[in-house]
Amino acid sequence: QTGIYPTSSPGGWQIIGKTPVELFNSETRNSFLKAGDYIQFLPVCKDEFFSIEDQVFHQEFHIKKI
Repeated sequence: QTGIYPTSSPGGWQIIGKTPVELFNSETRNSFLKAGDYIQFLPVCKDEFFSIEDQVFHQEFHIKKI
């Protein structure tokens, strides 16, 4: 079982990583994930993380849904 924090916040779970992708928007209350969704965590190097972050900023990054 894994918990995903929607924003930076203190908590009791062990942190295994972070994402540059916005999973929850507090202004619109839109969430990319919902309870029961299956997701896969993939490791990326620091350069790839910053590349994804840049693509997200420019609205060029697309998440693959299976």
